[in-house]
Amino acid sequence: MLNTDMCLLFDIETTFPCCSRTDLTRNDGTNQCDRRNSVLSDTQCSRTTNEEAANAMLQFAAQRDDGRFTNDNEPFFTAFSVAWEMATTNGWDNLQELALSCVPTESPTPAPSTSPTLNPTPVPTAPPTQSPTAPPTPGPTQSPTTSLSPTSSCNDVDSLVHNGRTRDCEWVIATGRCQPYAHLCPVSCDQCKCLLRNSVCASDDECCSARCISDQCACLARNEPCSSNEQCCSNLCQDDGTCARRNRNGIFD
Repeated sequence: MLNTDMCLLFDIETTFPCCSRTDLTRNDGTNQCDRRNSVLSDTQCSRTTNEEAANAMLQFAAQRDDGRFTNDNEPFFTAFSVAWEMATTNGWDNLQELALSCVPTESPTPAPSTSPTLNPTPVPTAPPTQSPTAPPTPGPTQSPTTSLSPTSSCNDVDSLVHNGRTRDCEWVIATGRCQPYAHLCPVSCDQCKCLLRNSVCASDDECCSARCISDQCACLARNEPCSSNEQCCSNLCQDDGTCARRNRNGIFD
C-alpha cells in the first residue's frame, strides 16, 4: 500500500512516529511495530478526521470483516472512469464517440417488393359529436396537473446549467450524461426508484446500493449483501444474496 494511501486513512503528521497496525506480530511472537531503534507497539496512529478521504481509501482497498483486504480493483476502476470522463470533457460540448473505422458506411439498399403496393384505404371519418355542456360551477376550478411519473416525487427539472450554459433533460439523454444529472432528470434517465452506480447523490437512501460516498453512489464489493445486480460493482448479485467479483478477464468468481 502506498504511503499516500496511509496518509488518507491515518493522521500521520500529528501522531508521527506511530504504527498503523500494532496488532500484527512476527513468527517469533515479537510485535512488527518494534525495531532496533524504535518501539512503536504502544503507539497506534490516530484515524484521520477527513472521513471522506478515509471512506474512499477503504472502499478502494475493499477491507474485509477480519481487517485484511481483498484484491478487488473494480471500485477503483469504476471511480477512475468517472473521473477520467470529467477531466477529458471539462469545457467541451458536443463530443462524439470515436469511430471504429474511417471508411464511411453506405446505407443498405432496401430489397424491391415483389407484389404491388395497394393504395391505402381511407379511414372513415366519424361524425362529430357535440360536447356536453358542463353545469356552471360557483367558483373557478383548477385544471388537473399531469405527472411524468406514477409517483409525484419523481419529475424532471425544466432546465439545468452545465458549464455556464442552460440545458434540459433531452440534452442529458442525447449526450449520455445521466451519471452527473440523473438526480435532476430521474424520469428521462429511468432512475425514479433509486440512483444507479456513479450517479450524483446527496444521501445514502437515494442510491440503489444505499451507499453515497463523496456525493456519488458507490457500488457493493464482493460478498457484500445485495438484492439486485445494479447494487454490485460486478453487476451480479448471486443467488445467496451476496455480490460476486469479476476479475480482469471478465470471469465471475
